[in-house]
Parts: sequence; structure tokens; C-alpha cells
Amino acid sequence: LLDILYLTTFLFFFFFFFQAEDGIRDAQESRGLGDVYKRQEYGVSVLYWPLDMLDSIVKPFQDPELFRPNHAPKEATPFTLKEIKDSIPAHLFEADMTKSWYYIGRDLAQFALAAAVTYGLLAVFENTYARAAIWCAYWFCQSTTGFGLWVIGHECGHGAYFGRNKFMNNWGGYVIHTFFLVPFHAWRISHSTHHQFTNNIEKDTAYPPMHQPGAMYEALEYFPPLIWVLFTLWMLVGWVCYLFLNYEGQQFGKVYFPTHHFDPSSPYFKKSEASLIVLSNVGVAAMLAILGAFSFKFGFMNVVFWYGVPWLGTHMWLVCITFLQHSHPEVPHYEDAEWDFVKGALSTVDRRYGGPLDAWMHHITNGHVVHHIFSHMAFYNAIEATPYVAKKLGRHYHYDDRNLFTQIREGMFHHQSSWKTDKIYQTVVAPSKKGANTKNSKK
Repeated sequence: LLDILYLTTFLFFFFFFFQAEDGIRDAQESRGLGDVYKRQEYGVSVLYWPLDMLDSIVKPFQDPELFRPNHAPKEATPFTLKEIKDSIPAHLFEADMTKSWYYIGRDLAQFALAAAVTYGLLAVFENTYARAAIWCAYWFCQSTTGFGLWVIGHECGHGAYFGRNKFMNNWGGYVIHTFFLVPFHAWRISHSTHHQFTNNIEKDTAYPPMHQPGAMYEALEYFPPLIWVLFTLWMLVGWVCYLFLNYEGQQFGKVYFPTHHFDPSSPYFKKSEASLIVLSNVGVAAMLAILGAFSFKFGFMNVVFWYGVPWLGTHMWLVCITFLQHSHPEVPHYEDAEWDFVKGALSTVDRRYGGPLDAWMHHITNGHVVHHIFSHMAFYNAIEATPYVAKKLGRHYHYDDRNLFTQIREGMFHHQSSWKTDKIYQTVVAPSKKGANTKNSKK
């Protein structure tokens, strides 16, 4: 197991190391619309990879007072939801059943192909290092394919993937997410609340700002490399901590006895939804029983290597991607009184991961803004709608294509210091209780 953790951590850093794009761009702001859709080349410079990584690791953090959203919370969004919708071709709001089944078939074929190739190679190579490389390649491929299939289950949870067919969406999502040991309906309900109240400080269920200094805040400020230890640990255990301890979720005032996604009486759910939570728990228990039976028949370590590590990698992708989408210096959180749906939906970030990864993960990375505005739109339509929406939103559209080292560093610090930055948003730019706008001034 220790070897597995070492190899997984190595794979994580190896991948992010090769994500540096166009050299050192720390000081560069998020790209505007013109740069996003006119840019044709996404090359990388080999000479800058180590410099970019080193610079991102050791560079001192910026003062959180320098972080500003590119539109103040008090500013009214200059367009309505209907106006945004009207900027998109109407046919993109309709799911295509042929495409929906194609992507499921493609992911399952990729699963089978990777397993078959790996099995064949392991039968040929006996060298320890060669076998380790084969396993690492298998884990990366299955983790990425797994996350793509996870995204399809997520789309089913939104009622998007099979159009208006509620039965297919519910049971398709249930089967897919149960395979990944996810309590489908529990997650579906809490995630729906996240979309309904995105970046509402009091109601959002994902990555709400901290109400006090983060435990790692001072350490991260004075010893930046610690951020990679913290982020790696968060990648490894973050998903499980969210499901069982509601870590980085809405606390509902339960500090010492947090809620979780397996409790039908959780504040996340209505009483009428209790049976769905039980159904989700039964599915997870059945999947665990199947894994137990396979462990008994084929050996525990075989199950760990063939299923367990890809499962971990799938949810490492989930934690990393969702964190970067919702922890960014340019997207503010709002008090309930100043929040509205459009403001919240626009408070997320599109990110191009490069190479085949965006398509491999069904464009949840670079089509996320549209997904938050119109969550009932299938992903293959959302990515096609993104240029239309980006053009309509103008400076209200958030896109960041800097290397992942930089984004993670800034995102982690921004989140750990969110108790301070959100206080700045409230005291500097938020309306006063009497309705008058306060003046912009530094504290």
C-alpha cells in the first residue's frame, strides 16, 4: 500500500510538471475572450518546465488584499438569464441520444482496452521497473477515463444526459456512481443545492469561504512549499472526507458533529428524500460486497491494483478540478442579500488542461461556466455553447489557462485566506445596511 501511495504521488507530480504552458506566466492575468478563442497554438517550452515548477513552489504568496474579483459584488449583472440563453443556438439545449450512448460506449471501451493491454504487458515483462511503469500508465488511463464516466453520472444527476427521460437519468447515474462507491442520490441532491446557490456564503454546499483563519494559513504564507504537501493530502483524502465528514461543505452550524452524505436526516435532505438516501446507501453496500467477493476470489491486492488505485485517481481528479473551478482570485463569494443566481453561476472558472485531457474528461474542465448557468445542458452541447456565452459575457467570463502549479498555489492560498478576502469584499465594496454604497478604501 505504501508503494502504491508513493507511485500515485509521483504520478500526480509528474503530470502537473508537464502541464506548464508557454513558460513562466505567474504575473500574467487570466486571459480575455479574444486571447481564448483566437489563440490556435498550445505549445510548451521544455526549457521552462523546471523553472516554472520551481518558481510556482517557492514564490512568496501575494497579500490577499491584492485579490479582487473582476466585478464587485455590489455591481448588478448587466444581462438576464434569458438574454444569455438567447445568445445560444436553440438546438444545443436538446440532448442527442446517439451522442449520449456513444460517450458511454467509448468510456467503457477505453476501460476494457486499458485493462486488456495492461494484462498483456504484465504477462510479458518481469522487470520490476518496467512493471511499475506499466501499472502507473494503467492507473493514469483508468483514473482519467473513470473521471470521464463519473462526469456522465454527474450529468445524469442534473437530468441533462438523457434529456427529459427522468428514469434513464436517475438509473443511469445511479449505476455509474454506485460503481464508484458514490451515494448517487445523496450527492445529486447536495450538488443540486450547490448549483442553485453557487458562491452564496450561507447556502452553497461546496468550498464555502472559511469563517476564521485556516489552520495552515500562517504556515503557507511563510513556507510556501508546504502547500504541495497539503494539496497532495487533500487530493488523496478530500473526497472521502467530504462524503463522511462534510469537510469543505456547508457546516449548518454543526462544528463538532458534522453531517454526512449517508444520513437520511442530514440537513442536506428533505424528509421526503430519505428513501432515496437509503437506496443510495444500499447501492454502495452492494458494490462493497462485490469488491469483497472479488478480493476473496482473486486476492485483496489484485482488487487494490485493478480497481482501488484507479478509484483513488478518479476522485483525485474530482477534487483537483472542482477546487480550481471554485477557488480563484477573480471569483467572489456573496452574502445572501447581494447574491442572485446569475452572479453565482458566473462565479466559476473555465480551465484548459491541454492535450487530449479536456475531451477525455468530457470538457467538464473548459465548459464549466456554461454548465453552471445551464446545468440541464449535456456536456457535448455545453462546450459548443461556450464561445457564444463567452462572447455574451465579455469581462464577466472567467478563463484561466496558466500552468496548474500557479493555479493550485494561488487557489490554495486564496481559499485558506478566504476569511480575510471575503471580509474585504463585505467591508470595502458591499452595500451598507442603510443601502448606501461604502467607499473603496484599504483597511
